[in-house]
Amino acid sequence: MALTIYQQPQVLMPAYNKQYVTALSNQIAIADFKYVVTVEVNNSGEVYTENILQRPDGYLVFNAEQWVKNYIKHFFNPTLSLASPIQVATNKSVAVKLIITEYYSGVLQTANKVTINYYAFDGCLNDKAFSAYNYADYLFNATAGKLFLSKDITTITPDNRLMLGQDFYLHFIQNTAVPINNIIINLLRGAVILDAVTIAAMPTSTAYNTFVMRLNSTMFTVATPQINDVIRIAFRNAANTVILLYSITLKELCTKYKDYVLYYLDRDGNILFFHFEKLSKNNFNKKVNSVTLQKDFLNASFNYTSNSWDREVHNISTMIDSTITLNTDWITETQSTQLNDLWSSPIVYLWDGTDYKPVTITNNAYEEYKLDNESLFNYSVTCSFDTMETRQRGI
Repeated sequence: MALTIYQQPQVLMPAYNKQYVTALSNQIAIADFKYVVTVEVNNSGEVYTENILQRPDGYLVFNAEQWVKNYIKHFFNPTLSLASPIQVATNKSVAVKLIITEYYSGVLQTANKVTINYYAFDGCLNDKAFSAYNYADYLFNATAGKLFLSKDITTITPDNRLMLGQDFYLHFIQNTAVPINNIIINLLRGAVILDAVTIAAMPTSTAYNTFVMRLNSTMFTVATPQINDVIRIAFRNAANTVILLYSITLKELCTKYKDYVLYYLDRDGNILFFHFEKLSKNNFNKKVNSVTLQKDFLNASFNYTSNSWDREVHNISTMIDSTITLNTDWITETQSTQLNDLWSSPIVYLWDGTDYKPVTITNNAYEEYKLDNESLFNYSVTCSFDTMETRQRGI
């Protein structure tokens, strides 16, 4: 008549990693004994129930990952208003409720159930990172210096070249001990503040929601931003004390080629960017479906004939897909390591300076360079566009 929990998820978990619960009942000797586990996400009313027989040692081992990750959304909103540039990233983090109950003697023992509540976010850590996982690293400054879903002020920008008119996204989860109350975004030229955008209050949210903030030089309407101006963000608590003062400088790329920017979902749930400003190349592939029809016809003189321009093979559909090959300038060893996340990311967008276009990286292998082996290196990637063009029928 008692359940003992030996392992359970931390209060905040990456949704695409294991979320184990281990427990032991003192009633396992009863013949019809089994564990009953229910999973509910976001109080949706959709309850999944698993009947689980005990292991040979009597323990329950249950992993909620397969249920929880189905409720996660890879939130991306490049139209977020720059007048109030912050919002809750819907379902980028979710609330999870597990209920463990014993069943024996033909009865579900609801009086003895154990309820476990926790939260899960849009993360998928590799084995090494997950073995050392600490949920505090994913809260804003709960671990000193860990700010944007475990990223610090350096790693949040694998490419720190933010251009005029380019978007930059910051994601974070509130530290409930010292929550952010308001945010002031300044445009600085030297030590002079030229313009400001104020977020007077945080959007309405629940515990461990993920916030996303969109930054862009065009958010400033009083002053005209220039190269080498600084965008400075002051994150403040309820007492208006600055928790973090973060700055990024507006830069200009020197290239004779067209610059493309790839935005990608990293393992921690951030949307990061990297410039590909060297030679690029587009390739187009055509897929044609056709039918063959007799070209002869009965003319006005009742002769069965055909013209030289009549065709027998008719195209009934033509679909064109395209790929683009992009190249970076010289990159560092650290950037080479960070770009592994871009190569494996399931969500990638190409920004051509005007529009975002969904793409998929088609490279099957990734080479991570080390300075011991190469003194200078760049990175080439081939992307297929996730849309397909069509042509009019040929019949």
